[in-house]
Amino acid sequence: MNEMKVLDVRWFSGTSCVGIVRVDMPYEGIKYFISGCTGQDEEVDKEHIAAWGATFPNDVGDMLFGSQRKTHGIS
Repeated sequence: MNEMKVLDVRWFSGTSCVGIVRVDMPYEGIKYFISGCTGQDEEVDKEHIAAWGATFPNDVGDMLFGSQRKTHGIS
């Protein structure tokens, strides 16, 4: 199966909704994407962000999602 898989998401909302998704890309590994979304349907919003969102820096995404502990041995 050669599809990207959304692993996790972080939501930021106030008067609008913004999401950052952690995605496992088939050939590139873990990538992060950020975008505004409707906030009406979580699954649709996650897929929209993964497909159309702007790339988000991996080092910042790792810190935001707590992935550094797993990938860099930090406890």
